[in-house]
Amino acid sequence: MTTTIFIDIDNTLLDFDKCAYLSMKSSFEDCGLPFDDNMFATFERINLALWHRLEDKIITKEQLFKLRWPTVLAGIGIDYDGNDMEARFKHYLYTYAVTIEGAERLLRYLSQKYKIYATSNATYEQQISRLKSAGFDKYFSGYFISEKVGAEKQ
Repeated sequence: MTTTIFIDIDNTLLDFDKCAYLSMKSSFEDCGLPFDDNMFATFERINLALWHRLEDKIITKEQLFKLRWPTVLAGIGIDYDGNDMEARFKHYLYTYAVTIEGAERLLRYLSQKYKIYATSNATYEQQISRLKSAGFDKYFSGYFISEKVGAEKQ
């Protein structure tokens, strides 16, 4: 008999792509930099490739965060400090919590029958902040976030 459900956060409960788009747009606005959808497409391509390299144990999460924005900015032809952009992006990513349609209904239903645990490879504080902002934290019995459990989610 099933008693426990593990559920991923990004692009299952929260729309990471929309949150990342809004975070990138807000970060660029803060810096007075131009922004368009093609730039976000470049971010998505580079970010996904870096996460695949992390999953394949080619780079560490720290390396991913150091490489991400310098690579994205170079890819879109903008000369700006990648470390500053990473910090701005993360700040906004902590605050945006765009939910997937039906996610709360699903969590409400599941929480009446099972213990639910959230899983993610993203950073712990970021995910907890986003789940709280979405009002989803009340449905979880706990969290299996890779940096806290010492292993990446597969």
